[in-house]
Amino acid sequence: MKAGASLVVVTALLLGGSLTAKVSAQPTERTNVSPTTGAPSHAVSAQRILMTIDRHDFEVSLYDNAAAAALLKTLPQTISMSRWGNGEYYGKISSKIPADGEKREYFERGEVALWPEGNALCIFFDRTPVSSDERPKMASPGIPFGRITKGDLTAFKGMPGDFFTSIKLELKPVG
Repeated sequence: MKAGASLVVVTALLLGGSLTAKVSAQPTERTNVSPTTGAPSHAVSAQRILMTIDRHDFEVSLYDNAAAAALLKTLPQTISMSRWGNGEYYGKISSKIPADGEKREYFERGEVALWPEGNALCIFFDRTPVSSDERPKMASPGIPFGRITKGDLTAFKGMPGDFFTSIKLELKPVG
């Protein structure tokens, strides 16, 4: 592990319609590549977050931007997540994340982002209610945090999550 890199872990268990999770960040030397074009889409930092939700592991490589760095500084925290349509989970982040940086409406499946209007963490896994094509679309422009690089995105489709169901993500540093 490089000096200055942080280590954070996320674990989740299904408990009566909600999930509890731990997140972990570890250094990595990967380049983020768009699965649709094969071209690099964002500079990836040396941080990874491991999310274990309902017995499924998802490794997120964080982008090298101020929003991702600010998110890591907010740990530990608990985020209550709700499902939006069949393609996104979102939940309010307890500390304000700066909304500086590249904003966009369309995301790729597997991307994790900040929705500035609600100071919310968003996980995209399919089309959203406002999508006009196959890509997930945010209700208003957001800032990408990173991308799930390991894990089965189809697992999100089977997780609980109508308007009344929430997912609890307990984010806390380890070590």
